[in-house]
Parts: sequence; structure tokens; C-alpha cells
Amino acid sequence: MSKEKLVQLLDEVTDLPTLPTVYVKINSLLQSSQANAARVARIVEADQAIATKVLRLVNSSYFGLSRQVTQINQAVVLLGFNAIRSVVLSVSVFESFKGDGNTRFDRREFWKHAIATGVIARRLAKDLRIGAEEDAFSGGILHDVGKLVLDQVLPSEFNAILEYVDQNGCSIIEAEHRILGTDHCEVGEYLLEKWNLPPLLIECVALHHSPAIFRSNPQMVSVIHLADIFARRLHIGSGGDNMIPTPDPFALDELEIDMDDFLAEEENIQTVLEQSQDMLALVG
Repeated sequence: MSKEKLVQLLDEVTDLPTLPTVYVKINSLLQSSQANAARVARIVEADQAIATKVLRLVNSSYFGLSRQVTQINQAVVLLGFNAIRSVVLSVSVFESFKGDGNTRFDRREFWKHAIATGVIARRLAKDLRIGAEEDAFSGGILHDVGKLVLDQVLPSEFNAILEYVDQNGCSIIEAEHRILGTDHCEVGEYLLEKWNLPPLLIECVALHHSPAIFRSNPQMVSVIHLADIFARRLHIGSGGDNMIPTPDPFALDELEIDMDDFLAEEENIQTVLEQSQDMLALVG
């Protein structure tokens, strides 16, 4: 199946997941001049399921707040608009892909990997002074979302991909190209464009396996690329295969680090992940 045929097929899918309106409304509000904590809180509180998970995430050790937060309004004030938008986006994606899927793909292990990648990406963006730490977190959470689309709307083909991985000991992206002629990066890019998410996040999803393909923010794409590899090196969850890629030299050059720096960062990453274990309650 070519990329063009896949896009045509996805265009015809009527049950392609949509983002809950909570994120759409918050994003629209924050782009206006009318945003304030009370208005943001009211939007979140209108969806009780999302509001509950937002509070669970805000109170996780990941954010390290000194006191328990019981109100969405408090969370907005303490964390700020960008962090809350990132949290709501992450929770919205969890809500959009509820359930176990249609194949033998282990979604709980998938979410462990996604969360770990988000946590690591945020830490790398901070340590390397890239900025946009909340975007890094969102990019890490979203990077493999195309696999969920394949699991949900093309279960037979995705099962064939997983079988090919098992039989040949290859990466899932290689199997995707063998079976579909495209990959989860392109499928994820399609979905995020449908969701009208920011170009930065679309780039992170589209290029996390190929950071050297230059668009507009190679540094952030490189952060997501390395965060994915760290999560794989530390065996946190699973993205559908057991491969551990070698960091792309372009990504290391773009972030002005070498392999020694990369390896030295692993101990810091392990500490951060240990401090963020309770985030997995979000997908329990």
C-alpha cells in the first residue's frame, strides 16, 4: 500500500479518533487575549473524566509540587498555561485511544514507553537548554501515535506487521514499510494534521526516526529522537519491537553533544524516570 493509498483510506475512515473538545477549546482560548486561570479551569472542569486525570497528573511526582492540588484552578495558577495545555493534550490523547485495541499490540506497554519518552524529552530540553520543555513532553507522548491509528483502523495489517517483527527480529518501522509501504511516522503526521496540532508537534511525530530531514525545528525533533532511544535503552514499556537504534549523528551535532555526553546523561534520565513512576496511573 502506497502512502497515497493509505491517506485515501484514512480519509474514508469514519471512526478515526478525534481530540476531546477540552483541548481544542483551551488551545483556542490561550491563543486569544481573553485567557485567564478561571476560564481555563472552567473548560477543563466541564469534562469530569479529563479533569480527574489532569489532577492526577498534576499531583504526580513528575511535577514535584509541594502540596496537594485539589482544584483545576489551583493547577493552572501553579503550573502556568503552557504546562496545563500540555497536560490536557496528553490526557486528551489517552482518552482518544481508550481500550486494548484490535490486535495483540500491548497498549499499556505502549503508553509506558510514550510517557517515559515524554518525561525524558522534557528533561533533555531542560538540560540542553533547548526551551519549550512542555512541547518536548507533548512531543514525546505523541511520537508513536501513528501506531495506535494502525492498531485501531487497520488491525489486520498491523497484526501482519507485528508478526513480521517477531519472525524477522527487525524494527517495527522496517516491517511497516514491508507490509504497508509507509510507517507510523507518516500515519501519525496525518492524524496530527487532522487534529490541527501545532507544526512543531507534527514535526516531532513525523521525523523522530529521521531527524536529519530538515524542516523548521531540528533541535526539538532531535530531542524526541534521543528521548525515544533512551526509553528503549532503559527498556521502559514497548513500542512494538525490541530494537535499540543508534543515535543519529545529525541529532547529536544539532544538540552539540557527542556519544560520551549521551551515555553520561543516562544516569540522570534513570533518576527522573524513577521519580515519575506514578504517572503510569494515568493509563492503569
